[in-house]
Amino acid sequence: MVDDIDCKSEVFGVARRNGYNEFFQCHSEGRDADDISPPPCASDALWTLIGNGPVSGGRSMLGPVHTVGHLLYGCRIQHVNSPLESFRVSFRPVVQKTARNTEGPNMNIGLIALYDLDSFSIRTLHSVLKNNNIEVDSLFFKSENPNNTMDKPQESEIDSLIRFIDNKQYDVIGISVRSSILSLAEEIALRIKKLKNPPKIIFGGIQPTLNPLRCFGNADIIVVGEGEKPIVEICQKKPLNNILNIYFKNSNNIHKNPVGFVEENLDHIPFPDFSDENKYFFNNGRSMKLNSRNYRTTYSVMTSRGCPFSCTYCCNSALRNIYKGKYLRRRSVDNVIDELRLARKNFPNTLYIYFLDDVFTFDKAWIKDFAKKYKEFISLPFFCYVHPKMCDEETIALLKSIGLATTTMGVQTFSDRTRKYYQRLETNEGILKSTKILNKYNIHFSLDIIMDCPIENEDDMKTNLDWLLKIKPPFSVHTHTMTYFPNTVLTEDFVKRGLIHQNQVEDELEKGWVKWTPSLDLSRDKLNLLYDCLYFLAKHRFRNKSMIRKLQKSRYFRNNPDKLAKIIKLFSIDALSLNWNSKADRIRFFISRGILPLLKGDFKFISIRLKQLNDTDKPIA
Repeated sequence: MVDDIDCKSEVFGVARRNGYNEFFQCHSEGRDADDISPPPCASDALWTLIGNGPVSGGRSMLGPVHTVGHLLYGCRIQHVNSPLESFRVSFRPVVQKTARNTEGPNMNIGLIALYDLDSFSIRTLHSVLKNNNIEVDSLFFKSENPNNTMDKPQESEIDSLIRFIDNKQYDVIGISVRSSILSLAEEIALRIKKLKNPPKIIFGGIQPTLNPLRCFGNADIIVVGEGEKPIVEICQKKPLNNILNIYFKNSNNIHKNPVGFVEENLDHIPFPDFSDENKYFFNNGRSMKLNSRNYRTTYSVMTSRGCPFSCTYCCNSALRNIYKGKYLRRRSVDNVIDELRLARKNFPNTLYIYFLDDVFTFDKAWIKDFAKKYKEFISLPFFCYVHPKMCDEETIALLKSIGLATTTMGVQTFSDRTRKYYQRLETNEGILKSTKILNKYNIHFSLDIIMDCPIENEDDMKTNLDWLLKIKPPFSVHTHTMTYFPNTVLTEDFVKRGLIHQNQVEDELEKGWVKWTPSLDLSRDKLNLLYDCLYFLAKHRFRNKSMIRKLQKSRYFRNNPDKLAKIIKLFSIDALSLNWNSKADRIRFFISRGILPLLKGDFKFISIRLKQLNDTDKPIA
């Protein structure tokens, strides 16, 4: 049941409305959700049950790479393949009027996450602020679809958020901003500025860090880099001139304080606050308090910040030039285990763990120490990201022995020419060896491939297909669209060479609303769509290499790859290949995810879902 004040909950919601259940569905790996209305023919009980099967989906805030856990980045995670990826909670709308406290020593603050219900950045900042006795709420505005798309918000949904902010009378609003949703953040900030007593507005995250001057339209303060210390100092009313890692406006002038300072000892940072105290969700024009303690079946954690590599398309290639001090840092094993033990206590139905570091396996000595304590104190199946250069048999065997079940490995390309330009260090032989190790230990894996790159030609795509066909199926392929984040090495070079225009950079184009990890994407050009289809066919257990080769050479399908894509789509239940605006595709997806737990014998998971059928609280209008 939903508590009136101190709800303990989180990411997957059901509201009973208009005589049937309305889903606010999200997945822990992407910390995401979106509303899905069941068809009239589906009974409440049936739709609720099938709607809570495992969900695969999510995205990295860095596009075709893994997440970086820097504060106020609004991290989102790439698609993974866990059978236990989604969960649901009940929501109740909350409307309350409070007076602004102008005489206290600290300002009160509302933190906003856009399309990111499990945002590490917002939830960590919430913890930091709470530990410093600063009054803080976290406001989660909408969420992603399972196929990594985002539905544009309705005006009524933004109205609901603005009304809530006006009622709460915050002194400060902090918004976590990604490049793909900069315009939405700016619109919300503009609406807040029009209030009678508008709060100060802070933009932080990956977009303001990479391109801070682009973000000053309606923001008063920009956090550049990690935000734990500056956000506290702002709320403690410290003079802005003395706060590191910020730019701020004074009249019409922009003041640039020194930036790039980091906390090198990550154990000093409190755990992200995944409770539901002072946490609200906004969707369909209503505000609701979260409640997930009894329904959360997964938990996500980051043990490090930064990345061992600096690929040219990745934000790390730019962040390394901004940050001062140690870039790649890791928490102690004991600190990570303490968080997981607390998570198991707070969320007793947790069945699966997601380690969302850019590369989990970069420190073998740390992994060995971790393995002993994880097996002793946690012992749950888990997901993590690996890299072909850090996927040796000793490490994988050890992780398998303590619960590694699924993984994603960044490949991006099998073309030596393209790989050199991306500044990736692995070899095709090394990738193939890594997949053999993963297959040997029965670990399901996904491979990331970047498509829609202007420097690639068909020879490069043929090379990709040749090597995919050498890998033993089944496996997954995530076909990312090349995304040009501001001021990365690749973006700056492509603009300089005239391969792309400035308006194609993501903080201008914002194609991430509809294209991130699309599969069988009909908007691709003919050549990329053809190979998108072929890569899709190459990953399946019962693939036919001869048929794939014939399709590759078929004059008809080379001229009409959309026909091939539509045929394949008829038989696909892959979330990334589905059209989330199609009710038929949504029904097919949820039915498949509802049946999967039954086939796998996930009876505890099913039991948790059945208990939710008794949670019939209705939102208060």
